[in-house]
Amino acid sequence: MVILSESSLISVSEDAKAIVWCKDKAEPDYFYAEFSDFLCSIRKISNYWLVIAINYEWLELGRCKLQDGELIKEQAAEWALRVNSKSKV
Repeated sequence: MVILSESSLISVSEDAKAIVWCKDKAEPDYFYAEFSDFLCSIRKISNYWLVIAINYEWLELGRCKLQDGELIKEQAAEWALRVNSKSKV
């Protein structure tokens, strides 16, 4: 019998797990992470999390909603890594 981890069930890569998230001191339920070419922020809104990727010229690269639950930061990082790879094509 093979027991899968929660991160493998929702397809979270090792790269996504390695992303370091910083908590905003002024706002509860708000985190951000710095990637090489952009920033990604996650903010709790009601019963979901809003994820926004923005480059250093303040242009939005994309946004998505994640249902409230486990591994929010890891899911947001996975999404951000996909956005980053698409923007380099």
